[in-house]
Amino acid sequence: MKIGFFGINFGVAGDVDAMISIAKAAEASGIESVWTGEHAVLPDPRVAPSPSDPQIQKPHPPIVVGGMSRSGARRAARYGSGWFGFLTDIEATARSIEWIHGYISNGVRPGELGDIEISVTPPMRLTPDVVDRYGEIGVHRLIPVSNATTLDDVLRFVDKLGEIASR
Repeated sequence: MKIGFFGINFGVAGDVDAMISIAKAAEASGIESVWTGEHAVLPDPRVAPSPSDPQIQKPHPPIVVGGMSRSGARRAARYGSGWFGFLTDIEATARSIEWIHGYISNGVRPGELGDIEISVTPPMRLTPDVVDRYGEIGVHRLIPVSNATTLDDVLRFVDKLGEIASR
């Protein structure tokens, strides 16, 4: 579930923790719309496949949390199946992972969530050294970004990634 699908203005709604709790509870109980108060309305998003489809993970789809703040790290530890750092360098990623693990060590993570998966889109070009360094700090998945503008550029980019991945 992407809370952004519901059109929530986080500047007004403010309490992202509450939004995640509401969205999880709504989905787990099959409620298609929830009104939580003056600022938070979760309209029926009409997504396919339906989150209530038995083929989808229960009690709700995985929640991947982002954010480079302590609040984001706490939220990832408490609710997340994963944490995603967009354009986060190795040092910033390591700091967020440290915060997440600290919150987990302090008991904020429910046991049924299991381990948290860490995904990052690095701001720099991927090289074998960069891949290794992210792996050493506990990143499970790198999601590269390309500024390719032609099909040939895209193919070169994919070939380069293939070389790095196959080593």
